[in-house]
Amino acid sequence: MMPANTGNSPAFVSRFRTRARPSTVFQIRLVVSSIPVKCRMPDTNNPLTRQELFNLVWTKPVNHIAAEFGIQPASVLKACKLLDVPRPTTGHWVKVEHGQIPPRPALPPLAPGLPSSTNLGQLMRKRRRRAKEEPDSVSLAAVADAPIKWHAAVQKTRAAYRGGDVDRKYGTLYPKSEYSHLSLSVTPGCLDRGLQLLNQLASLLENNGFTFEAPEKGKTQIRLVYAATATEVGFFIKEEVERYERELKPEEKGKDLHYIWDRWRYKPTGKLRLIITEFHPEGARKSWGDGKNTKLEDKLVDAGPDFVVCAQGKRAQQLEWAERERRWEEEARLRREAEAREREEKDRREVLFGAAKNWRETEQLQAFRVACEARLRRNSPDGALNQLQTGWLEWVDAVIRDTNPLTAGFLKRLEQPQDVAPTGL
Repeated sequence: MMPANTGNSPAFVSRFRTRARPSTVFQIRLVVSSIPVKCRMPDTNNPLTRQELFNLVWTKPVNHIAAEFGIQPASVLKACKLLDVPRPTTGHWVKVEHGQIPPRPALPPLAPGLPSSTNLGQLMRKRRRRAKEEPDSVSLAAVADAPIKWHAAVQKTRAAYRGGDVDRKYGTLYPKSEYSHLSLSVTPGCLDRGLQLLNQLASLLENNGFTFEAPEKGKTQIRLVYAATATEVGFFIKEEVERYERELKPEEKGKDLHYIWDRWRYKPTGKLRLIITEFHPEGARKSWGDGKNTKLEDKLVDAGPDFVVCAQGKRAQQLEWAERERRWEEEARLRREAEAREREEKDRREVLFGAAKNWRETEQLQAFRVACEARLRRNSPDGALNQLQTGWLEWVDAVIRDTNPLTAGFLKRLEQPQDVAPTGL
């Protein structure tokens, strides 16, 4: 039996019935309903407190809340921003679908100056009234918020893309190679809107502490740099393209589709998407696009802080990499020093053992020299040595002096005065 009062709309539960067993559906509904919440029935005429709004957005997706109240999802998002209510991150409801229980933060204290409640219906009526008062255009938010003058970087981008070549496969424009530009991938029909979005985004990013720098040598891509950390952040606006399979020719039917290289066709959708190309930090939002009820222009304000988060995350990762490389270099230096000490110790030991060996040999040589001299004197009629014998014994004495480390200077450095540090032994 299904638990009652789960707080989930039929549309939310029906998403799982086609790909999950009944037991799985029960578990998912039980996970969601196990969160202690106290939600009011949908009524856009009554005020909604922070706690009630917090319980709502953590009980079901924003789209389902908007559908129950009969309002646009943007109004729910605006209410969360107005009351400083944290919302689930991207991928939260996907984890819930698979039976996971993502962590749920606590509602932060109300900051001074912020309202404690709001009226979703009033927010929706304000939005509709503002839409009626504003002139019709490609995007009302873009016209209302766009700067009066074109940004310098957008001017260069407009000059680069106007009159550029068109990709035969996807239909998107190529920038002219001799012009510096921001990254934009749109069809000619969406070029003006893409430029307006870049213009609005450029002003927004500069207000958030970013600057647009000249391209690197040999490149044409204008760089976006976060001034506080001197960190470059990559981004681009693209038009989404749908892929569909063309109708096969009679002679192609029955063949392996992998060998039909041109069976795919691409159709521009007119939907634009803003993407941050940085990998770090993980978990940060880096993509915004046109939705069913909202345009990309309405999401640019929310994208500005995420650009800052990505810049700070990238800088933190760069510092971590630099610290890691510093540790690697320090470890390598210590290894080199340890290896040098080992080599030095090995050389000193070899010198020591060599000196001891020479000393033993000279001791034997000295005894042999004494024995030789005694033999020569015994064989002499008067016990005296001739000139030849004397010269040979003198030569043996020189060899002994040169070979004996005690007389050849082996201890010379150790016999220096104490104020002179001995080296080499």
